[in-house]
Amino acid sequence: MGNLKWVYIKLLIARFHLLTAGTDDSGESLQRKIVLLEKDLQDSQETPALRQSKAATLDILRRRLANVERREQSLEEVESDLTRVDLKWI
Repeated sequence: MGNLKWVYIKLLIARFHLLTAGTDDSGESLQRKIVLLEKDLQDSQETPALRQSKAATLDILRRRLANVERREQSLEEVESDLTRVDLKWI
């Protein structure tokens, strides 16, 4: 039973970190930024340096979106594990 309590505490800590870490941007917000930047890169006639900077920004936004999606999946897994531990105590 003591081991189960430690698992539960670790899951609570993991959930806390998943909920508080990272950016305030949602997946939808990041996706909108990506679409706008992609369109801007296609339509614009900017200097190579500016295009390279925007392409680098686009890459960062895509990585952030992937992290947000992974964070949401991890949070669902932690919530499921917390529920399972709760049910074992009943």
